[in-house]
Amino acid sequence: MIGKVWATMLIASFLCALINNKINELGNAILEGTDQAINIILMTSGAIIFWSGMMKIAQDSGFTGAISRLLFPILQVLFPNCAKKQNILNPICINLVSNIMGLSNAATPSGIKAMKEMKKEKLLSANTLVFLIMNMSCVQIAPTFLVALRKNFGSNKPYEILPKMWATSIIFLLTGILLIKIFKKNKIDRQ
Repeated sequence: MIGKVWATMLIASFLCALINNKINELGNAILEGTDQAINIILMTSGAIIFWSGMMKIAQDSGFTGAISRLLFPILQVLFPNCAKKQNILNPICINLVSNIMGLSNAATPSGIKAMKEMKKEKLLSANTLVFLIMNMSCVQIAPTFLVALRKNFGSNKPYEILPKMWATSIIFLLTGILLIKIFKKNKIDRQ
């Protein structure tokens, strides 16, 4: 599907440039765009590689284990149906720690594993919603991709956005979980 969308956009761009006699401008835009895309890929790859290395060091030093131990009691409250199910809570912990460390790409496999385990144990529903809200809020200590993009596009203070991001993410997380709990309670009350 996405291939068809891209193909349509490319054909439409070419036709518009042809009709408006702007083929040279289109060619220049393509060259500038590819140059910019390569710079962004290199910049973000460097940041992701650095933070992936930091994540590996954090795992080897026991830091991620410590964060997991701190998160475990909270997860048992948020996922009461899964409180005794290590096969579900462990991938959720890994997912959250990866997100907290700013490695959303590393969080995806454990997130998928957690969802598969929930499905296998027939524990979807509210658990899924809470997990999705936690992932969408994505509270991060260091959002590598965003900081790398801000740096690449000339920001003198690429980290200045962090306190606002933390506040927004935490507010979104708490609001989402609160709404899930309210709607779940209302549904139980109506039955």
